[in-house]
Amino acid sequence: MRKNMRLKHLWTLVVLFIFLAGSLNATILIANRGVPAIQSADDQGNNLSNIVTGLSQPTFLSVDNINQKVYWSDFSQNNIKRANFDGSDIELLISVVRPTDIALDPSSNTMYYSSITEGKIFKSNLDGSNSSVLLSSGVPNVDGIALDLTNDKLYFTDAALGTVKRANLDGTGIETLVDSGLISAIGIELDVANGKMYWADQSTESIKIANLDGSNIQTILSSADGLDAPFDTDIDLANGKLYWADHQARTVNRANLDGSGMEVVISGIDAFGVAIFSENAIPEPSTYFLMMVGLGFFFRRKAS
Repeated sequence: MRKNMRLKHLWTLVVLFIFLAGSLNATILIANRGVPAIQSADDQGNNLSNIVTGLSQPTFLSVDNINQKVYWSDFSQNNIKRANFDGSDIELLISVVRPTDIALDPSSNTMYYSSITEGKIFKSNLDGSNSSVLLSSGVPNVDGIALDLTNDKLYFTDAALGTVKRANLDGTGIETLVDSGLISAIGIELDVANGKMYWADQSTESIKIANLDGSNIQTILSSADGLDAPFDTDIDLANGKLYWADHQARTVNRANLDGSGMEVVISGIDAFGVAIFSENAIPEPSTYFLMMVGLGFFFRRKAS
C-alpha cells in the first residue's frame, strides 16, 4: 500500500514537471522587404526586431530546428543564405537567378530550392555544396515547395501553369494534383499526419486546403477575411495554427487549420516570407524549487 502511494506521488511529480517545464516558446520569422531584413517576433507579434539586415528582396524563409538555422532566398541578390536564429554566422550558400522557395531535410543533410527564371528545382547539401538539378521539365515558374518525408514526396506550386504537383524526392514520378481554379498559387505547406496540404493564391486572394492527393479542395480563407495578396505560408502543428504573410495587406496573420479564428498578428510591414519555430522553454527557478520540494516530500515518505 505504501509503495503504491509513493509511486502515485512520483507520477504526480513527473506530470507537474512536464506541465511546468515542457511548454513551448514560438517565434515568428519574417522576410520583410520594406526594411529589407529578416525579422523576428514572439507569437503575439511583439518584440519585432531585425536579426539580419543588408538584404535586397528577401522572399521565402525556411527553418532548420535541429541545427537552429534560418534560410532565406533573396530575389534581387540572386542567392540563398542562412544564419543562426539570432542572425549571427551568416553564410552564402547558393548563387542562383531569382530563387524562390526553400525546403529542408536536415535528417539527410539536404536542401531543395527553386528558381523561376531557370524553371528548375534543385537539391544540394544544407551548406549549398553538391548542388544538382532535380527537375527541369514541366516546372516553368515554380514558387512554393514542400516536403512529405514520410512518403518521400516533393510538392510544388507553379504560378505560370496554375498547378500543384508532386514528385518523388529523386525527381521521378511527377503527378499533377490540382490544375484548375488556381491563378497564382505561391506558398504551400503540408500537414502530412492529417493528410492535408495548404496553399496561398495571391491573385484569387485566398488560401485553400485539399487532401494530399489533390482531392476535396476547399477555400478556407478569402478576401472576405481580409486577404489581399497572401504569399508565403507556414504551419505551427504544435498549436494547430496556419500562418501566412500578405505583402499587399502588409500583415502577418494566422488562423486555425480549418480557417476559423483568423487574426492579424503583425501589421504595417512588407512581409513576403514567414516561418515559425518553437523551442522548449528553459524552466524558471520557481519550477526547480517546486520540483525539489516535491522530491523531498517523496523521499521523506519513502524513508518513514
